Amino acid sequence: MRLSDYLQIESVDAQVGASNKRGVLRALVGLLLRVAPDLDPNEVVHVLEQREALQSTGIGNGIAIPHGRLEGLSQPIAALGLSPGGIDFDSLDGGQTHLFFTVLVPSNAQGLHLKILARVSRLLSDKDTLAGLLGATAQDDLYAAFVEGDSKL
Repeated sequence: MRLSDYLQIESVDAQVGASNKRGVLRALVGLLLRVAPDLDPNEVVHVLEQREALQSTGIGNGIAIPHGRLEGLSQPIAALGLSPGGIDFDSLDGGQTHLFFTVLVPSNAQGLHLKILARVSRLLSDKDTLAGLLGATAQDDLYAAFVEGDSKL
């Protein structure tokens, strides 16, 4: 399994303009809608906000991994956003969050959900990959850094 199987360049944004957590979640949902236009945006925001209410997916080191399971989804989909200035995402380390990888999986795919999250964690813990992602200034660069890092795992 490759994460890049679930991430398309259309759902990548190297200049997320949101200034708060709710705004970032909405921006990420907008990216997901580019590749899955039939999704109900309010339902997706609700799923992500419910997960955030349990505990922030801001894992520290400038990274957040908003995720959830969605009824009616046939396969996982992902979005990747970068906020160069960073935002307060209630990160576990209290720092600003810059990189947002969001993934939605079908509601009955708990095992796959956990595998994807584990792979995301491994990918983003690679210092070279993380530096490439955080240093990207354009959609193409961000996507290429992600695919390159994913191919090394």
